[in-house]
Amino acid sequence: ILSVDPGVRIYFHNNAAMHVLGSLQINGIFGDSVSMQGDRLEKLYEDIPGQWGGVVFYPGSKGNIINYADIKGGVYGIVLATNSVIEVEKHSAELTISNSKIMHMSAFGIRAASGKIRGYNNVFANCGISALYFEWGGDYHFIHCTIANRWLYSPIRNTPSVYLSNYALVQDANTEVVYTFVRDLEQAYFGNCIIWGSRDNELMIDIDNSGVGEYQFEHCLTRFNPGEDDGYSLIGNTRFSSIINAENPQFADWETYDFQLDTLSPAKDAGLSSILSTEVFYDLNNVSRTSDGKPDIGAYERVE
Repeated sequence: ILSVDPGVRIYFHNNAAMHVLGSLQINGIFGDSVSMQGDRLEKLYEDIPGQWGGVVFYPGSKGNIINYADIKGGVYGIVLATNSVIEVEKHSAELTISNSKIMHMSAFGIRAASGKIRGYNNVFANCGISALYFEWGGDYHFIHCTIANRWLYSPIRNTPSVYLSNYALVQDANTEVVYTFVRDLEQAYFGNCIIWGSRDNELMIDIDNSGVGEYQFEHCLTRFNPGEDDGYSLIGNTRFSSIINAENPQFADWETYDFQLDTLSPAKDAGLSSILSTEVFYDLNNVSRTSDGKPDIGAYERVE
């Protein structure tokens, strides 16, 4: 186990990454988070993506906890890697991440194949491909997270902020034949979350019907605009409950990456109280979610 104390700063040189075969426990606290970023400390590089690799959890890695961490400026923030399609555990790796920010990644905020992730009070923002990219099944549970994906660099982002699938495509190196391998998406639950970005459609659900594809969005603010051939609709779909769709969340200031809510935000008091737990009674700023009656959607509770 690698245990990281509050306030630790970890700097990575170009192309460097952290590889976790055992367990990683980042023990930041409110007001004294752990920082992981590139080693160019000039202000010019403060928000530049792609300066280092990321954190890779290998198959079988368990007991991973990240609390109060700021991870920024890499190619990817976190990868839950899997091994071959023949020899694989039920879940490739397991992670609980809370009260953390993953921002300014040239590729992914979190990418997982057959992973198991629990996420509370997090911000995932400004990634060149997807903020959350979950393929080949797995088990995912996110409460009070803000996914806010805008990409200002070239090439233009043409992928959604959140991608969910229960299969992987693997090409045979000898024959070049592409095979489809399906693994159950046991659950992908998003409760009281914001899924927003600069594209018209920031959520893609890509399910192979030969396997299980379980997902649920409850009291979320989304930008979901599936195509006619996708087979998904918000109307009459029990997998989407009390959704606010295509309404701007009114962040305080996206230019300065301030994803707190403006006073006119439709996410105010729109959360579901019954899903609150000890992990999310307080928001990312340590503000009570119940002081004004109902919780707001996203990682931040609006304070008037």
